[in-house]
Amino acid sequence: MMAVILVVWIGYSPSLWNGFVYDDEKYVVQNPLVTGDLPLRRIFTETYPPQATAQGLYRPLTTLSYCLDASIWGVAKPNRWNGFHFTNILLHSINACLLLLILRQLGMERGPRLAAALLFGIHPALSEAVAWVVGRAELLGLNWGLLGLYLFLRHPAGWGLAMAFVCWILAMLCKENWVMWPALVALTTGCMPKTPKFEKPKIFHLGICVAAIAAIFWWFRHLILGSWIPPVSAFGSIDPLSRTAMALKTLWMYVGLWFWPFPLSVHHDLRPIPLSQGGFYLAAWLAMNWLIWKARTPFPWLALAFGWYILAMFPTSNLIIPIGALSGERFMYAGVLFFAPAMARGMEWGFATRRISPFWKTTTIILAAIIIALPLTMRLHGRLRDWQSNLTLWQSAARNYPECYGIKSHLASALFFEGRFAEARDVAEEALGQSARSPQPFQKHFEPRLMEVKQKAEVILRQQSPAGNPSPRKENKP
Repeated sequence: MMAVILVVWIGYSPSLWNGFVYDDEKYVVQNPLVTGDLPLRRIFTETYPPQATAQGLYRPLTTLSYCLDASIWGVAKPNRWNGFHFTNILLHSINACLLLLILRQLGMERGPRLAAALLFGIHPALSEAVAWVVGRAELLGLNWGLLGLYLFLRHPAGWGLAMAFVCWILAMLCKENWVMWPALVALTTGCMPKTPKFEKPKIFHLGICVAAIAAIFWWFRHLILGSWIPPVSAFGSIDPLSRTAMALKTLWMYVGLWFWPFPLSVHHDLRPIPLSQGGFYLAAWLAMNWLIWKARTPFPWLALAFGWYILAMFPTSNLIIPIGALSGERFMYAGVLFFAPAMARGMEWGFATRRISPFWKTTTIILAAIIIALPLTMRLHGRLRDWQSNLTLWQSAARNYPECYGIKSHLASALFFEGRFAEARDVAEEALGQSARSPQPFQKHFEPRLMEVKQKAEVILRQQSPAGNPSPRKENKP
């Protein structure tokens, strides 16, 4: 366990000097519940954050963690040591350790479970949840979700079951997606042989208890928010079939980022696709699920990995209810939890067909994990540099998606804030020229901001120019 903690801290230590970027300003720096005194009553009776009611979010424990951080560390200035990032790394290392304990409870041998925990701990595809302060909701939610799962596996009756339900409620108070926790626990016990099994009457009683807790939580959440679904949604103007097709494509994108974590970006340029392409993605998911079902007995770890992924990603997939964001790598954090164990167990299964001693099998698996971890750690450190400031973040996104209208809007604002007014004006003009080719919701959201950046930059450039004229524009190559 100490090895896992050490590797996580070495991997994420560069982020300790990163600043607050993008949504951190709204959710943390400018959040009156965070920067003021400790208003417990308001934290548990207002939205997350209080000035963004249209987001339709209620996460009081996440807000409380920010408030405690602010009281302990203070809100750091740019290029200073940042205690909020310290807490994020601490929570991530706890999740890696909880995964290690759960894998031991599920019967995985020492070598594979250590390799799996290390891979989860330093995988760069998960860096957004850890390096971005607002990723705290993912970290805290998984903390309580995994603790509840561990308690259930250790003591499936009596106090263990009661504490597991308490952990479930706390997880939902960190992020509402954890309403899926009972389904995830049922999947784990159904897939893995060394897990508690219940008789039908006990399952019926547990089901009633689960339904009652979920109904009470969502009813209380509705009282706070005033609505059952988010008033503002990224796919709200898109017809349900097109939204479903886009969601299926996005789910494949997340899987690809796990196995090839190099085109990482805070914003992925996702656009509605034809229904014919949606049919292709649907067929691909159906084929994958058929293969997993066939392999569930000889290799249950694969069924657990993809089953957990589908259930955990369901609330953020846009398949049923449109949510406020098109995509987010932080959404992967809980969803891909068992990908690393499935890979490690696959390596162990491969060695089982060969005549090799347990010592050398464990040693070989750990060495293979280290070899895989080295390039991943290098990629992780590169990704952490992207999160240093708004400018570095959006420059990185623009390298992956140079023609993305939304990214250029954020990049123009970041350049303006850094005092690079000519570049900000040029980027804003270029983005405005692409406005007609962008989805209408994007135009409505980004055009006013781009016009404001352009106009303010031109005023400042005129004031700075001796002749009263703005500096010449950079020529755009066709």
